[in-house]
Amino acid sequence: MKIKLNNLIRLLLNIHKSLLDLEKASYEAKNGVISNNQEYFNLVINHEDFKWLRALSEIIALIDEESERNNIDNKKIKDIVAGLSQLLTEDKDNEFSLRYLFALENNRDLFKLDEALKEAIKDILND
Repeated sequence: MKIKLNNLIRLLLNIHKSLLDLEKASYEAKNGVISNNQEYFNLVINHEDFKWLRALSEIIALIDEESERNNIDNKKIKDIVAGLSQLLTEDKDNEFSLRYLFALENNRDLFKLDEALKEAIKDILND
């Protein structure tokens, strides 16, 4: 399970970074260049434009925390991963879902990462 979780975390971090990069580019197109890393960090934490990514950030943190335990609780991991799967499911009432799907449609590399992520999720849930 540890190897599967490490693979999942790696995929999630790559997706998260890609989404942050896309949101940063969008923000800078509207508001000008972000001047430094501190300003960027504050925007990611506090600005409404980045708010939609917080649900994914929280799930990544939960999975990472569980993966660090000596005795991994498979049921807890499966519950968290099921929540991740739900977050990624198309839902017209969910801002994350709408923005994530838009990003997937407009970024081939992100689409490929998403396909690998869905396989990793399936692999963990079927374990």
